[in-house]
Amino acid sequence: MAVSPVVDQVDQPVDRRALAAPAPVAPLALVAQSAPVLLAGVICQDELRSARTGRLTVCDLAYVWSTPALPLRIDLDVVTLWWIRALDHAHRFVTRVRDLDGGVLDLVELEIAFEVLSVHEHMARFVGLEFKAAGVYRVEVLLDDEVAGTYPLFVQVASADPAGVRIGD
Repeated sequence: MAVSPVVDQVDQPVDRRALAAPAPVAPLALVAQSAPVLLAGVICQDELRSARTGRLTVCDLAYVWSTPALPLRIDLDVVTLWWIRALDHAHRFVTRVRDLDGGVLDLVELEIAFEVLSVHEHMARFVGLEFKAAGVYRVEVLLDDEVAGTYPLFVQVASADPAGVRIGD
């Protein structure tokens, strides 16, 4: 059974033992100097916020986009959850979408000074992103100009026959 070349382009899965390991306990002085930690990132087509509770509901997870023809124009939301461990200064959050050649298609940036030690969410909305070719794009989440997370975004051309789906050339 041959492996698709696209599978080789996708990052290797995280070692499950690393996910099960307990987080190290740091002395309080170190925690006070710690940067926010990216807990999760979700790519979706839409998100809803409850007016009553303020909670976020993610709709239409969107890691794979199928289209009958290119270019593909979409609106995209990237929701991230951050564990804020210190209130020492404002942080710069950037979410960017990279094209197949590594260039930046679009980016959303925000600088925030948090007031509460807690888990905070951030949502970056991309409107009218245009993908001109099929392939694996990257969504990158940065904190203070350092990459905190990278997520694949697949764009594929789908024929009328479901067996005829192709990613890349």
